[in-house]
Amino acid sequence: MQSAGAEIPATKLQRASVLGGLALRLAKDYIQSRVSQGGKAFASRLSGNRDEVGKAPSKVLPLRAHEDIVNTLCHMRGSVLKLAQMLSIQEEELIPSPILQIFSKTRDASVFMNSRQMNMAVSQSLGENWKERNGVEVFRENPFASASIGQVHFLRLASGQCCAMKVQFPGVRSAIDTDMAQLRFMASFKLIPPGFFVDRIINALRAELHLECDYVREGKMLMTFREKICSIPTAVKLPVTLNAPRVIPELSTASVITTEYCPGQPIDKVAASLSQKVRNDLAHCLLYVTLSELFHWKVMQTDPNFSNYLFDSPTNTLHFIDFGAARSYEPSFVQLYHEIVSAGIAKNKEAVLSKSIQIGLLTGDENEIMKEAHYQSVLILAQPFQSSGVFDFAAAKFSKTLLPHVKVMVKNRICPPPLEIYSLHRRLSGVFLLCTRLEARVDVRSIWQNYFSKWSSQ
Repeated sequence: MQSAGAEIPATKLQRASVLGGLALRLAKDYIQSRVSQGGKAFASRLSGNRDEVGKAPSKVLPLRAHEDIVNTLCHMRGSVLKLAQMLSIQEEELIPSPILQIFSKTRDASVFMNSRQMNMAVSQSLGENWKERNGVEVFRENPFASASIGQVHFLRLASGQCCAMKVQFPGVRSAIDTDMAQLRFMASFKLIPPGFFVDRIINALRAELHLECDYVREGKMLMTFREKICSIPTAVKLPVTLNAPRVIPELSTASVITTEYCPGQPIDKVAASLSQKVRNDLAHCLLYVTLSELFHWKVMQTDPNFSNYLFDSPTNTLHFIDFGAARSYEPSFVQLYHEIVSAGIAKNKEAVLSKSIQIGLLTGDENEIMKEAHYQSVLILAQPFQSSGVFDFAAAKFSKTLLPHVKVMVKNRICPPPLEIYSLHRRLSGVFLLCTRLEARVDVRSIWQNYFSKWSSQ
């Protein structure tokens, strides 16, 4: 990473002060913008300019505030940055373009802790002289990756084992609820359409972040996932070797987690240099693993970040990393979701709607426009499982065909979806988008019929 380190706000008071300052500046800019627009409208009436008369004042913040938002969110890290990155994957037609650009810029943020703050965080977690006690020969203070709640450093043990150490930003965990209260206030500026149920998103995000900040839990999830990958039957004959790194327990705590270092590059970064066959093979494995997580393993890594999938071309190995967002779902929820997918594949509208009511996606009181949009969206997402033979993800144009129905649902939805849907659909949409980026051609129907078409509670 090229950027210089910075002092990340670590206490509740520091974080509240930074966010509160941003909120006050946004309020000032918002009021000034409305006053300015009102003045222009008044002048237009005096001059007889009918084109400007009657125009509703814009609810969007002035452009000068955008850079302030990006800089503050990137500097804050934690929950506020996580929410911005979640919203950044939405379509431009659903979120105003200037606002979407704000959120998109946060994905490329490279702000990280300076050496003083980082070393203090590691020492507080692992104890003084942790390098000497654990035989650490090499430790690179400049991180090679930085996410919303932590940054990752390379280290090498005396045994020669190369490792990746993720260090949590100080204060992120204790300030989650305070951050969320500030986010609710900033949401009052009407940046996001009401159909997104931002309050619901914030509640889901709060629960997820409390789990993600527990690196002991993440280590257990990683070990579970590693065990599941190793137990994939040889009869499945996956075309790529799969791996999840081993946890190094003596260098792991609730706020620091160390694993084996995984060589390779994020799939989307190397896609252009890979052959069509390799891209197809990777997509095949991603789809198989995603469906296995949901319907067989009952535990899913829900973070759609492409950087969580590293491909090592020399060994033909796909590494799965970062399990902070891994979670399980109730069997009853998974079964109903399986029935919705199966009904979509069969194009059974009555079953799609009835099962959607049972799972909480609909109430049954929606207007016919909403019900039809919901059904059509299920059909679109079921297309890969319906097509006999190879399905071309690049030609499918999911976003373009799905968008009109999503816009209808945002406008007409009368109840928020179940909390489980937020994390599940992030992962499913993420893997579909990654298959599209790979321009993959996969026989998805065969994968479904051979391994997932029949429901099993085991």
